Amino acid sequence: MMKNEVIEKIGGLDETFFMYGEEMDWCMRAKKAGYIVKYCPVGTITHFKGESSKKLGVKATYEFYRAMYIFYNKYNKEEHNLFFNLLVYSGIVVLGFVNVIKVILMREKRVGSKG
Repeated sequence: MMKNEVIEKIGGLDETFFMYGEEMDWCMRAKKAGYIVKYCPVGTITHFKGESSKKLGVKATYEFYRAMYIFYNKYNKEEHNLFFNLLVYSGIVVLGFVNVIKVILMREKRVGSKG
């Protein structure tokens, strides 16, 4: 939930992000604009992790790690030297690659077990 005045000041969701990271970016922009970002522990939401990304598979996994890169690049890159940034980018790429391979293997395992 966000007040209209905040949205008018910081803008809407950044469309550079797809499916992951846009809410973190929005909160970071609000915080940098001087607003307080709070966690509201009222109410209950049931989150079915991975349900919306099941059909996307590799695409969803790729977008998750792409969002990490975009967020780091947008907010942390300038605070660190080239070596550290390359280390972070390498970690994102390696983790992304490993998890894309896992998704592909899991899909093949599911398809193979149906046959």
